[in-house]
Amino acid sequence: MRAVVLGAGGFVGRHLCGVLAARGAPPVAVVRNAPGTPVEGAARTRVLDAAAAPGPLADLLRQEAPDVIVNAAGAVWGAGEAQMLESNAVLVERLLAALRGLDRRPRLIQLGTVHEYGAAPAGGALTEDARAAPVNPYGRTKLCATEAVLTAVREGAADAVVLRVANVVGPGGPPGSLLGMVGGRLAEAHAEHRRARVRLATLGGHRDIVDVRDLGQAVLAAIKARPAPPLVNIGGGRAVAVDGLVRRLIEISGVPADLVIEDREHEDRERADRAAHAAGGLSPGSGARRQQLDISLAAEALGWRPVHSPEESLRGLWASLAEPTKAAI
Repeated sequence: MRAVVLGAGGFVGRHLCGVLAARGAPPVAVVRNAPGTPVEGAARTRVLDAAAAPGPLADLLRQEAPDVIVNAAGAVWGAGEAQMLESNAVLVERLLAALRGLDRRPRLIQLGTVHEYGAAPAGGALTEDARAAPVNPYGRTKLCATEAVLTAVREGAADAVVLRVANVVGPGGPPGSLLGMVGGRLAEAHAEHRRARVRLATLGGHRDIVDVRDLGQAVLAAIKARPAPPLVNIGGGRAVAVDGLVRRLIEISGVPADLVIEDREHEDRERADRAAHAAGGLSPGSGARRQQLDISLAAEALGWRPVHSPEESLRGLWASLAEPTKAAI
């Protein structure tokens, strides 16, 4: 199997390159900028701004003739809305245009996000047919990409599966994410033999999380499944308290820490409500404070279920941060 991974320099993309290599299919790693460290498991690395123009991307795909393309590219942490639009939506439009020009059609695995949905119904889980009502630019731009892929599938222009993925946690988590940032501060304090100080906004809300290692297996399952549903939820299948995740990560690290929570809950809730109202569809007071995916279709159609618990994900994250300092886990 010949594979191409877009966004191979990122947290998820790097992991997927390793997963594919372990299955005997070292992929071509496509990155926007030359990576500081080699992409482990990649057959080779190619530098390309896939969102810039369709021509170079189409040329690359013709040259590599992949059986599978995994799109793990995108922008979220620290990116502005214009950058998110380019990296999350325009790139996918370029990719779909490039696919139409190929003699042989590869399977595309597009990584979407739970944030395309918005909030889960009270006491319930989000199924694939739930109305998408994203409350932030990331969710909106990723939804544009999902809709483009699903349209291409309906028109017979692409063989594709969109995996709508929960919040990804685990070894190598990005420093821009909440848990990656907290873990990074703990690791710095440990290395400097001092007490950590972690200052955060209100830690309300519940999120569905999935381990990056489980996501890797979900991608393999989506590659193999013939036929496969065009849209499949991939997550832990439960809503986990954000507050509990942060506090448990601190406990796992063993690093003495002062956790300072800024009293902005009321302000944050009002902001979320305004965004939800602007998105059109979420009732006042709901925001996107609770997210939970129904993952039954993944089990039925792909034969996939998560095997890593949130505890294992947090331990994996801390191990990846603490290893350079020989920290005990």
